[in-house]
Amino acid sequence: MVLNTNRIIYPKIYYRILIYLFSAHFIVSYGEPENFIELLKLSYYYLALVCSFIIAAIIGEYILKVTRHLDASYLSLPKFNKRISYQVLWGVIATVLIALLLAALYFWLRGTNIIAAGYFRYDFTIVLCYILLLNALYLIIALTQQRIYRYKINIPNKEYSKENVKQHTDILAIYPVEGGFVAMLKNGESIIWTKTIEETIQELPESEYFLINRSDIVHREIIEGYQPGASRRLLLILKVTLTSNKEFYVSQRKVVGFKHWYKEGMKNVKKET
Repeated sequence: MVLNTNRIIYPKIYYRILIYLFSAHFIVSYGEPENFIELLKLSYYYLALVCSFIIAAIIGEYILKVTRHLDASYLSLPKFNKRISYQVLWGVIATVLIALLLAALYFWLRGTNIIAAGYFRYDFTIVLCYILLLNALYLIIALTQQRIYRYKINIPNKEYSKENVKQHTDILAIYPVEGGFVAMLKNGESIIWTKTIEETIQELPESEYFLINRSDIVHREIIEGYQPGASRRLLLILKVTLTSNKEFYVSQRKVVGFKHWYKEGMKNVKKET
């Protein structure tokens, strides 16, 4: 199990559009004798700007997609060296090839070729810097937020032991962090949980615990209720706030079973009272 990468927040699309637009203008205007005002008066500037913007956006979104894909498996520090290798391979080298292909297509549509147009004299250096900067930016964002998240959840040093949690009755929730699992206890402590989700859910009493998705187990005791979430999921409303501020979602496939389990538990509580 790997770190939940849904929490990594990259620049919103409107910020990325501004970055792509600025980069496109810089590529078009670099080496030109005209200033910005003079460029606005030239008719060819707008066509070149639009085409450069499209190329910059394709490159930028591809790098972001590569980064998010690598976040899923290579975000933790022990895998940093391998992460850098894949980032260079897919985020830099592959992106350079895509940029060359797009530039060649652009110049072909204009009736010339990439060599004759002097692309490698000016534009290629700028595009290469743009690719390197975006890769570095997204990588820094991912690693910084991963470090902050690790600090917030206060990943414990003590591991699960039968002596500490003999009957499993003091577990409130189990969820993935940093390549493994953490169990939050009723006393507010957290412990590293070394068992798999499959082994754990078989040992826990069905009436008290529910596997709400492929990686999260929750105790009935912390559930205040639920509300509709995105993609036909359910967002659990908790009675307690975890130190990690984690939100628990019931997956679409588990919704029906969870609702039945939750209602049965409410009936039993009413009978007992």
